[in-house]
Amino acid sequence: MHFIKVGGEDVVGIGTDYDGINSRRLQVRDPSYAPMLWDCLVSMGLSEDQADKVFYKNVKRVLTEVLK
Repeated sequence: MHFIKVGGEDVVGIGTDYDGINSRRLQVRDPSYAPMLWDCLVSMGLSEDQADKVFYKNVKRVLTEVLK
């Protein structure tokens, strides 16, 4: 939420690379937690479209522009 406040909703994207992370304290331990994380973002005040941007639309947009 801090990054969205500072940079806007178009600059944040969630990665799902869990390689090398060995911690039992992770709240999002693997990709199966993604629906819970999406729900949490919406409950914190993001619209569904904003949550979609954070989940995939922003990364898709950047990759599409860069890989032309």
